[in-house]
Amino acid sequence: DVKEKRAWRLRDIVNVDTAKLGAMLDVAVRKSFKLKPAEPLNERLLVDTIPVTDNVIVSDAGLTFFYNQYEIASYADGQLAFFLSYAQLGDMLKPEFKKRVGLK
Repeated sequence: DVKEKRAWRLRDIVNVDTAKLGAMLDVAVRKSFKLKPAEPLNERLLVDTIPVTDNVIVSDAGLTFFYNQYEIASYADGQLAFFLSYAQLGDMLKPEFKKRVGLK
């Protein structure tokens, strides 16, 4: 945040509920990799569950969770990014962050 001269961390943006965020990221990952809801993630990825990362990109529409190679998938899959809109994050967003980015 150039205006405030501070770096936003995930815990500054949302009330981190790893179970809820993890479930939302699971849906995004399954969509991206075209996996069925009952299909185990580790049949295609290197993980059983999608970890919530602090490596987040903030945009005017939402948050992009960014994973480096080998973090959750093979090197061949490259760097992965999964987007969650502010609407999806809803009540998890912290009031001070919503105010800073102009969300209601």
